[in-house]
Amino acid sequence: MPKRCVRRCWKDTVEARIAGNGRKLLGEAADAGILAKNYYIEDFIMKNLIAYRLAVTACAAVAALACGLPAAAQDGQGLFGKTSASVTYGPYAKFELGGARQADEEGFWHPPGPADPDVFFDLSHETTGYGSAAIGFDWMNGFRGDLSLLVFGESDVSANWSRTVPSDPGPHADIEASIRSTAFMITGHYSPLEQQGKNVLVQPFLSAGIGVARNTMDDWVRTNAASARPVRTFEGDSSTDFAWSAGLGVAFEIKRGRGKTPIILETGYKYFDLGTVAGGDTPLPGNGSSKPLEPFQFDNRQHVVTIGIRIPLQKY
Repeated sequence: MPKRCVRRCWKDTVEARIAGNGRKLLGEAADAGILAKNYYIEDFIMKNLIAYRLAVTACAAVAALACGLPAAAQDGQGLFGKTSASVTYGPYAKFELGGARQADEEGFWHPPGPADPDVFFDLSHETTGYGSAAIGFDWMNGFRGDLSLLVFGESDVSANWSRTVPSDPGPHADIEASIRSTAFMITGHYSPLEQQGKNVLVQPFLSAGIGVARNTMDDWVRTNAASARPVRTFEGDSSTDFAWSAGLGVAFEIKRGRGKTPIILETGYKYFDLGTVAGGDTPLPGNGSSKPLEPFQFDNRQHVVTIGIRIPLQKY
């Protein structure tokens, strides 16, 4: 039977019983011969009928709310065993934009000469754009998870040599390059207040994810004024590496009324380790023939600040 019919039948049954009680009281008053003589009794009966009707209306509202909750949230168990009854239970889509900046890391290369030392670099980066799109599921028991595509915009990198192993006074080459990355990640989110049963509109959360990243370095340039060939350019390269992330943030739910999809705004910070990004070792035509023993490379770790929107795909 439809839930609307159940609520209507329940209300009608209770009201019928109340009306019957009212008629019984009126009948007893009439039998006593006092109904026509004393309007206070009638007034008392009518007030009781009104009170009964108000009680019925309140109970009906509670019943309607209970019947309106999704069956999956009332009867089912969440992935982690705790029953969830929130209006955002179910699948969702999420979109984020933000800014990314490379973490402080050292760059490295080993020049072509067998006797050359390993050269390390201090790196300087531009802040670049970040975007992601995800599809996920919210169990509304404090846990949700999603699969996302992440894109890190192109960033120019300046690398000034800082030290060598073994130590050598130099001078040594500086390097210019540009990098970009994409990643696929599975990310879990934990909301401690929600896990405690506090369904408030503002929910702080923690996140952690794992996945794979595709890192690309475009053609890179080595510059050394003391060299017989001061400027040399080498091919770029791409590689796939394991990636992981950790972060924290706050979600703000915007309610839009029953039957309308709520909107959740999210802002947060994330740290990404996307593996290693490295250039190729082949010089471009006209740039000599010697190859570095190890091309220019560094760990691609990003600090990211985001703002996004999460949209539940199931309406209640």
